[in-house]
Formats: sequence, C-alpha cells, structure tokens
Amino acid sequence: MTNQLTTDRSTTELLRNNKRLDLIEFNSRSQPMTNMSSKLPS
Repeated sequence: MTNQLTTDRSTTELLRNNKRLDLIEFNSRSQPMTNMSSKLPS
C-alpha cells in the first residue's frame, strides 16, 4: 500500500518534471523563430 503510494508519487513527480522540461524546450525552440521572423522585413 505504502509502496504503491510512493510509486505513484514518484511517477507524478517525473511527469511534472517532464512537462516542465517540455515547456522549456518548446520555449527555447520557438524563441529563435520569433526572433528571426521579427528581423524579416514585413
């Protein structure tokens, strides 16, 4: 019972960390694109 709870908690933590990493990755990937398109003449 306690073991299962610990596993669930660690899984939730992992998922949360992965989500945060995905967000950071997405932001860093989309940032250069925004900078490039803003430098282009409209």
